Amino acid sequence: MRIFISVAGPDRPKVEEVALALRDEGHKVFLDEHELPPGDSYHRRIREAIARADLAVFFISPLSLQSDRYTLSELKLLQDKWSHPRGRVLPTLLTPMDLNKVPPYLRAVSICKPKGNIAAEVAYEVSRMGAELRREVSDGGVTALGDMAALARGAIAAAGFGVLAIVIGILTNQLAAADVFSGLPLAKFVFHGITLSLTVWLAALFFGIRDPIVFAGLAVGCIAAFLFENLAYKAVTPVALAAGKSIIFAIFAAVVLPGFRNVSRWACLGLAGLIAGQLPLIFGSSLKVFIWEALLVATVAFFLALGEYETARSS
Repeated sequence: MRIFISVAGPDRPKVEEVALALRDEGHKVFLDEHELPPGDSYHRRIREAIARADLAVFFISPLSLQSDRYTLSELKLLQDKWSHPRGRVLPTLLTPMDLNKVPPYLRAVSICKPKGNIAAEVAYEVSRMGAELRREVSDGGVTALGDMAALARGAIAAAGFGVLAIVIGILTNQLAAADVFSGLPLAKFVFHGITLSLTVWLAALFFGIRDPIVFAGLAVGCIAAFLFENLAYKAVTPVALAAGKSIIFAIFAAVVLPGFRNVSRWACLGLAGLIAGQLPLIFGSSLKVFIWEALLVATVAFFLALGEYETARSS
């Protein structure tokens, strides 16, 4: 790790052993002007050293806290980099003094007060802080991988339920075309809604939703979408009809699922409907019903996965 040491000039001989001990443990240590190439800008190199640092050790003494000392400028730079010193700045008492005179930023964490060999104790504290930093980075990497896996699982599930919706849509069309509902025009649309709701229920079950009220709301939304189709198919274009069906479903889904009370998700469902309405115009009317169902179910499944992911992240 890169470690920045802030110490008043007259106190420097007392901490040289600390710098050596940290270097022996493999750390890159910056210790004031002795680390600066001749002729280089002192102020710029100090700023750069602090910007690159992983940790800082600030040695507290009456000299380091004098108003004209550069150590206070370094402390300001450290505070700008890390708004809280926890896990990043190790305040170390070099000379006994009244701690009430120590800046609040340094008192925000436990101050290291060496009882024995100062180099050994500072090296130990730096090692402990370094281990915590590595653990945080490792946990962050594991979390990121877990996040990617959760979202990938949602995308795969969405695709799978979309395919299932296509299969069920084809079967539904075949049954509806077999004169089973002759003389009962609304029954055909209700039947379409029921078969769609079965697919949506399976998606809900897959993501841990088992509330009968939610199932009922989703079923009513599916049926209402197809009843809307029956009422409006002569009055609007196929594209607008598909988008309208998606919005009708979204209204009922929002009643029973808080995750659907979101304008962006309504917009996504509406967009899925627009796409579903456009595809039959491109590829033929055979896609008229089940492509809309597939896109709707896939979108709903992905939103359910996203809700599960957001819940896990907040817990």
